[in-house]
Amino acid sequence: TVRGVILALSFSSLVAAIPSKFTAHRVKDATPSPREWVKRSRAPADASIELRIALPLDNWEVVERHITEVSDPYHARYGQHLSVEEIKELNTPHQDSVDAVTEWLAAHGLHGDLLQRSTAGDSFKVKVPVSVAEKLMKTEYHVWEHSDSGKLTIRTTEYSVPSSVHEHIDFIQPTTLFSLPPTPELISKRTGALSRKANDTTLPVSALSAPSSGCNVAVSPACVQQLYNMDGIKGSASSGNGIGFASFHDITPLRENYRTFFEKYFPTAGAPTPWEVILVNGGRDTQNRSSAVFEVVAQYGFGLTHPTPATVWSTGGQGPVEATEYEESAPWEEYLDYVLSHPNPPPTIMLLYEPLHPSALVAHAAFLVPKEYAQRVCRQFGQLGARGVSVLYPAAETSLGDASDDPNDTICRSNDGSNKRKFLPRFPATCPYVTVVGKTVGIPETPDFVYPGSTGFSEYFKRPLYQELAVSSYLKNHVTKGAYSGIINFRSSAYPDVAALGSWYEYVFRNETGWIMSCPSNTVSLFGAVVSNLNTVRLSKKLPPLGFLNPLLYAIGALYPKAFNDMSTGNIPGCGTPGFNASKGWDPLTGFGSPNFGVLKDNVSFPFNFDVKSEELGSL
Repeated sequence: TVRGVILALSFSSLVAAIPSKFTAHRVKDATPSPREWVKRSRAPADASIELRIALPLDNWEVVERHITEVSDPYHARYGQHLSVEEIKELNTPHQDSVDAVTEWLAAHGLHGDLLQRSTAGDSFKVKVPVSVAEKLMKTEYHVWEHSDSGKLTIRTTEYSVPSSVHEHIDFIQPTTLFSLPPTPELISKRTGALSRKANDTTLPVSALSAPSSGCNVAVSPACVQQLYNMDGIKGSASSGNGIGFASFHDITPLRENYRTFFEKYFPTAGAPTPWEVILVNGGRDTQNRSSAVFEVVAQYGFGLTHPTPATVWSTGGQGPVEATEYEESAPWEEYLDYVLSHPNPPPTIMLLYEPLHPSALVAHAAFLVPKEYAQRVCRQFGQLGARGVSVLYPAAETSLGDASDDPNDTICRSNDGSNKRKFLPRFPATCPYVTVVGKTVGIPETPDFVYPGSTGFSEYFKRPLYQELAVSSYLKNHVTKGAYSGIINFRSSAYPDVAALGSWYEYVFRNETGWIMSCPSNTVSLFGAVVSNLNTVRLSKKLPPLGFLNPLLYAIGALYPKAFNDMSTGNIPGCGTPGFNASKGWDPLTGFGSPNFGVLKDNVSFPFNFDVKSEELGSL
């Protein structure tokens, strides 16, 4: 483009001779060509690309200790969450890193107003032509096409930085992070389950059954309230509580749909409270583009917690690489930078974006997440937990990577060039600072073996101490020693943690039509509603919100198993293996099970003083 040529020329005029200390490069990251992406051509030299340069978090061990102490129900500091100022101070990068990176960028003409520093000060963003990015990182960018969707993106499979700044940079993206917005059409094509409807029919709103406590036909709010022992429970508009979810790529729920749903299923609750929409990184709220997933999550998550204030963050991420032509990277960093800078984020946050990780890329997936990027994002989720925020994520519908029990008919293959069979865990589900909600079906609830929820063990994150008792007990009693050797890492973080219904919801779409569907992402809205209402109870007693949940959940699961509706029968195969069986207590199918609000409330409504030593339960 003419604009791109002018931009490239302006940069070239700013660059003098590059100092010798910036000429000797070392590879920072490299990845094999990702499956399902086809390299088409060299990227246009004048296409602009926005680079995020992340600096190391030198004080991570200190931050981690704070997260541990304020989240452990046995610790004297439990609930003493950190302020935005305290987190920012702990995350301030070393000045040597700031100086080294800014000097390197300045040598390429990138300084002053061309650089944008994050609110936390731990990264830089700079928008440059592809030609400048290639010189900066001694690499070549190409246009890649996703073979399933036809979407295009500009990426490289290897980049380098000068040896003198190597230790001062965590990562630079977009480079080796291949991403694709999870449009409703693409998700439906992959899972075959997102828009499953009873008898493939649609129903007018007037034809939907009146709200009842029964769940035999479909899941309704009244059904959820009865099933999870939450009858008569509601949120609060004045306690200081809040609930929200993060949306991406300009997909937000429609207010008119929510109004119709709320009036139908909560007829005595008064007028629905509109949620606040916060636009992040160029996100939009057009109110003319949505999906079933976002509608269901808003209708159940916000409806079951009314009148608790609700928030939707719309985070942009489809530019700035010539946004009309190329797709852009997943905007986790942009969203987390924003919400971490907020002085009072909602205590319950639901995530809906569904990339996959890791060193292996599932063939029907869209993401290959580099380890350094995953670790950085996971640590930011941990910081949210230390701030008093519970972060929930759905396990979705990929089993162990696929649902095949035939080793000769599986798409679970590594992406390291060996093409070895390998389980394919999801990110950020494997992040130990996220509470992952598995998927159940039916009344009584069972693991969904037709469209199984995702389960797995991380390739990147070691097993946290709070999981040790539950996970090691399951492996000892239900997995043959040596089983799955080489295709899974049983010493790592496991998921899911808990579960909720993920199928056959009644909801309103396009304001005129009621649908009955499968929606695994809605597990976060059901469990999120439980968590938010627990926070309402705690805040009414002048107690802090729950914050990072997992240490508490695993402690309660060990001490008070009736706090969860346990599912001990069922099996989910995957990746050409028999997979895992459900069991009493925690298992990789549904975690501890679905919530019993009444029992949970009885165990979180007071300052914790469990009469058991934390090390006995594998607590943090």
